[in-house]
Amino acid sequence: RCFERAGEALELARARGDELRRGKALHDIGVSQHELGDYQEALDALLASLGAFEGLGHPQIAIALNGIGLCYRTMGQLELALEYFERSLALRSGEGNAYGQGICLINLSRCHALSGDARAAAVQARASLARFEALGDPVMGGYARIHLADALELAGESDEARALYALNLADARLQGTDLEPASTFGLGRLEARLGDGFALGRLEQALALAEAQGLKPMVADVHLELSKLREAQGDPGGALSHFKHYHALEGALLSERNRQRMALLLVRFDTERAHAERERYRQRSLELRDAVDQLREEHRRLEHLST
Repeated sequence: RCFERAGEALELARARGDELRRGKALHDIGVSQHELGDYQEALDALLASLGAFEGLGHPQIAIALNGIGLCYRTMGQLELALEYFERSLALRSGEGNAYGQGICLINLSRCHALSGDARAAAVQARASLARFEALGDPVMGGYARIHLADALELAGESDEARALYALNLADARLQGTDLEPASTFGLGRLEARLGDGFALGRLEQALALAEAQGLKPMVADVHLELSKLREAQGDPGGALSHFKHYHALEGALLSERNRQRMALLLVRFDTERAHAERERYRQRSLELRDAVDQLREEHRRLEHLST
């Protein structure tokens, strides 16, 4: 539905010659396509959106740059992703937008982590955390703290990572935020890798929390971690059970994404067909107008001859 509304907005913006609305509609289309896994088409829409905003010198340039970075990161083109995230960060810094800076820094941290540069990932995540703490934003601060803990775990700094996961878990319970499942999962995953006896209970708790909140991708990830842990504990039956749950959930998520993509294709087909019909009607109207003009001209010519 979001894609359909954005498509309608794009057609209206084109008809009115409204470049700003065209840029915003293209951005919304790109975001929708990215969420549905159509990354190349999302990238094309976001690049077109960036072109519109740059032509206007509009402040939303930074948002478009960030979206393009997300597409490149998802597609595994990490160097290009870093380039666009850094450009977005530079604009946010120039604007003095601390919240926007924090978002860009989280994305940079994730990008560095995916490239295996744990130290750089930790530096960016720490800087993001500082921004959100200064703003007094417990939710985004919690997300930044999770990214910092993930980076530190990747860097082998297990003690600090564990402390951060535990702090985030305590804050999530105190503040009543939605970060309790992710914090519990992060802590349980780290404890499993360290051979801590609390790991099994912690991961089972994370599973219950993720299921209660309907976080299907996290539920699948927790089942996979529990499968690895059960196998390490010499429980092949438990490992197989969790792996079956993981496999079933991954299949269901894939089917859901495919269903959404099919719905998107149908919407796109209907939108393009409506556009083609409008274009045919417009062209036919022009042809009829030309024909009427020719008839009038012929009528005037005959009247002139008759006099």
